[in-house]
Amino acid sequence: MPENESSGPSQIKQQCTNNSEFVDLTMDIIDLTRSSPVPQATDNVPIVASPLRSSSPIQYGSGDEQELDEFMEQIKEKADAFEEAAAILRTQLQYKNRIWMKTLSDRKFGRDVMHFVDDIQLYEKTDRKRETTWAEGKSKSEKRRAKFTMGYMRREGEL
Repeated sequence: MPENESSGPSQIKQQCTNNSEFVDLTMDIIDLTRSSPVPQATDNVPIVASPLRSSSPIQYGSGDEQELDEFMEQIKEKADAFEEAAAILRTQLQYKNRIWMKTLSDRKFGRDVMHFVDDIQLYEKTDRKRETTWAEGKSKSEKRRAKFTMGYMRREGEL
């Protein structure tokens, strides 16, 4: 076989150390001397361009915008429901119905909403700066406060 020929795998015979048999090893040999001819491109091999992608696992573009629109719609629906609940509560106060008020008081009705309002008001009134955005190693109320205020943008002129 000629030295410069790179038509396929090269056959190498190697003698085993524990017996006198020869073993055929088939392997591709890479020519680092550049003495082999340069491979030519063929017409039947498609060229595939790899698409540019972000290193971030988060998908950007229309999918991200669609998800943001869904979040906005959900929050708007909750805000509308909270406003309606507030109107119902205020309307019922004039009737002084002890049974109805006791039921709502005993069930801790709206406790999470009250925590939300308290946490946001504390954050805005004290102009509090968090030491960290991670809530690990903190009390239950500190973890909740960190979740409610993470990414929150201060309201202007409302307090």
